Amino acid sequence: MLPPPYVDECAVTNGHCEHNCTNEPGGYSCQPGYQLHIDGHTCVGQSLTVTR
Repeated sequence: MLPPPYVDECAVTNGHCEHNCTNEPGGYSCQPGYQLHIDGHTCVGQSLTVTR
């Protein structure tokens, strides 16, 4: 059995992402400092906690 062909999900329409699409084996992700929203297409900034 042959492995599935390599697919770059970000190559077409930026992976339907609103932010920069980062291709990963088997999928895609957001850039560091962002996380994928539950909608599967939006990258949202991660919250930073500042302690004084």
